[in-house]
Amino acid sequence: MNWEKAKEKIEEHIVTAVLVLIASLCLIIWQAVPSEAWARIGAATPKRALAALIGLLLIALSTALAYIYSLHRRHKLNQSEIGHLKAEIESYKTRAGELNAQLEAARRENQALLIRHPSAPANIKLNQAISRLHSLNTNLPKGDIEEKYVTDYHSILSVIEKEANYDLTPFKISMAELQHHVTGRRVGPRLSRYDNEPAVSYSQQRYCDRPVFLTQIHGATKFIEEVVQS
Repeated sequence: MNWEKAKEKIEEHIVTAVLVLIASLCLIIWQAVPSEAWARIGAATPKRALAALIGLLLIALSTALAYIYSLHRRHKLNQSEIGHLKAEIESYKTRAGELNAQLEAARRENQALLIRHPSAPANIKLNQAISRLHSLNTNLPKGDIEEKYVTDYHSILSVIEKEANYDLTPFKISMAELQHHVTGRRVGPRLSRYDNEPAVSYSQQRYCDRPVFLTQIHGATKFIEEVVQS
């Protein structure tokens, strides 16, 4: 934009200088040539040719003046366009500032909501733990629940407690609910007094009654859906 402006200025100055030079040369010639010579030239030259010559000079002068006026007007228009562009830029800057302020307000409001509701599932660990809880509830084996599933259930609840800042102790399985299954009973009298084999044998693993486990895990799932994830 600066180069175009400088170019227009240079063209305007060149045209003005040429017109001044032409006018100066004409004045010099007019003063140098005696009036008698001009009279003889006027008498020897047909009036139509003189009129045509004067017309050509006037046309050239008018064209030059029109060109100078056009350059001057274009310069004014460019200045007007520059002012308009500056006003638009300022408007965009103002709008950008307003948008930044709105974004900052939204960010602060979001942070305030997270502070007021720390239970909202706002991290991956919490979401993963809740997904594991649903998967465990869906894929439980038939019969009583083996202790390893109870341990897994408690570990999931511990993660949710930590990430959601809620106490889920009421939904955990009491260790008193874990019992060994009876795997066999001895029938008949002892063969000797040295026979120390117990009358009843138990499983190595402990189990939780299925109704007890389902009651706890269903209660925990419902609480998490209605309170923790709300």
